[in-house]
Amino acid sequence: MSEETEVGIGTRTMARRPGRPATADLAHEDRAKWIASVDVANLDEPGLPHVPCREGMEQRWVRVKIRTEPDVKNLVNKERRGWRPRSAQTVAKTYQNLRIAEGDYAGCIGFHDVVLMERPVEIGEKVRKIELQKTREKELAIRSMQFRETDGQDRDRAYFQHENPELRSRVETGEYREVEIPD
Repeated sequence: MSEETEVGIGTRTMARRPGRPATADLAHEDRAKWIASVDVANLDEPGLPHVPCREGMEQRWVRVKIRTEPDVKNLVNKERRGWRPRSAQTVAKTYQNLRIAEGDYAGCIGFHDVVLMERPVEIGEKVRKIELQKTREKELAIRSMQFRETDGQDRDRAYFQHENPELRSRVETGEYREVEIPD
């Protein structure tokens, strides 16, 4: 077996991106910058990378594509609620590897089919207030349906007893008998 056909020889140098120097070619100070640029605290975390929020803003990862097609419905919904893509210029250098190079979101922070979006905290508070009010209204509607008057019950008891007594289940047991189990 020659050196060219040995397993593992040259796989790392062949897999590197064009334009990037091989690891062996890096000068000592470039190597130090490279090591400092990797945030090892986030390497073992599952899911999407954690990028710190800017002051006065809240952020979330938003899906922009389903396979190869843009997820227009999701994007319109998020933009209506005040979300905007976060520019790569607003994050620390350690997160620059998440910069999208081409397409509709070039220059923004992204990861696979999601883009990091942000909005002012004030918009978020307004949205959460509206959603909380809608939730309260739905809970009130459910409670009023549960405790409304039902057929055959007077009004005072209907508040505490909302089910039809005929629909209750009943369990009956038979006589006790000894069961013999063969050895």
